[in-house]
Amino acid sequence: MKPKLYLSITTCVIFFACHGMAYDFSTSNVQLLRGSGYQLGDTDRTIATFELANSYSLGDFFFFFDATNPFTDGTSIYGEISPRFSVGKIINKDLSFSIFKDLLVTTTLETGNDIRRYLYGLAIDLKIPYFQFLKLNFYIRDDQKIENDYTMQTTIAWRVLVPISITKLIFEGFFDYAGGEGDKEPNIMAAPRLLIDIGSFWKDPTRIEAGVEFQIWKNKFGVKDVNEFVPQAMVKYIF
Repeated sequence: MKPKLYLSITTCVIFFACHGMAYDFSTSNVQLLRGSGYQLGDTDRTIATFELANSYSLGDFFFFFDATNPFTDGTSIYGEISPRFSVGKIINKDLSFSIFKDLLVTTTLETGNDIRRYLYGLAIDLKIPYFQFLKLNFYIRDDQKIENDYTMQTTIAWRVLVPISITKLIFEGFFDYAGGEGDKEPNIMAAPRLLIDIGSFWKDPTRIEAGVEFQIWKNKFGVKDVNEFVPQAMVKYIF
């Protein structure tokens, strides 16, 4: 897909996803994370994150951006814009059967400090007991800094709720596998989170979650043998 065409489509989707659309579902949150032991850069980091997700008449939309060390000099920014288009919604037909929920055309723009990547492909959504969602995305990945090359990427995202007494345990996160591209090695990144709905303790459920996120990265940024495992304390406020 040509970059200008991709950006035009993405701009249109962001506009319609955020203005005047009737949502089937919409949520947003802010997060604060703190960890130590990062590779390739500052060892200790604070990360502030904003996330937006919604589902509407054409598919769904996910957007986030991270500000790393937002309270000090040298703040870095990274974000992803991920519109997906539901085949079932577009043809107005229920495609679900057994654990299969829907087939989608999936796209992502990854951008930040000196980063620009385009991803596009197909996705499958599954319906599994206790899972709020389970999304499997299969991409062609094109890093704009690497000429005449591309690779494949698989991304899995999930969220599980388990009731415990008056509260809930939340297990959520994502897993990425990206193939080698240019002189970069294949790399695996995962960010599983284990959180508690602490808002339930003062009768404000599903508003505040806290716990730990594990940042796990093999061949970080495609650099061979640079591996990372960092537990991060995390607090999330949901709008």
